[in-house]
Amino acid sequence: MSDIFREIDEELRRDNLLKLWSRYGRHIVVLAVVMLVVAGGIVAWRDHQLSERRAQSMRYSSALSLVREGKNAEAAKVFALVAQEGGDTPH
Repeated sequence: MSDIFREIDEELRRDNLLKLWSRYGRHIVVLAVVMLVVAGGIVAWRDHQLSERRAQSMRYSSALSLVREGKNAEAAKVFALVAQEGGDTPH
């Protein structure tokens, strides 16, 4: 006897889930896609920031090398460029 109640209960749950899916399934799929796009955008932005910081680091390193070689005027130009670009980096 309890098997019948269990089967009925399972069918009701399945029917309720199907109704919910038919009503809200599109919204769930759209939400999932939006979340993936946002996550991809965040990853792309962080990668872009990292590449910018690497480029600034390379310019700074080259300026230090110029100082070591005694080319102070050229190093000053590179340091000025690095200082000008480095003002808008996040903390």
